[in-house]
Amino acid sequence: MQKDSRKNEERLLPFETIKAATEGDVDAMDKILKHYKPYIVKLSIRTDGDKSYIDEDLRERLVLMIS
Repeated sequence: MQKDSRKNEERLLPFETIKAATEGDVDAMDKILKHYKPYIVKLSIRTDGDKSYIDEDLRERLVLMIS
């Protein structure tokens, strides 16, 4: 069980990074955006028949929401 909790901790952003981002630190915000980029892309995928594509407008809106 401890092994799973270590994996979760490795995936978490450090509190200091989050705090710095809320205080306007641009580098911290970049780290947060980089951390969540795969999730943002996943949320932005749209399907049209047999085709899947990234909805860039939606992706940009999601990025702006956490910026």
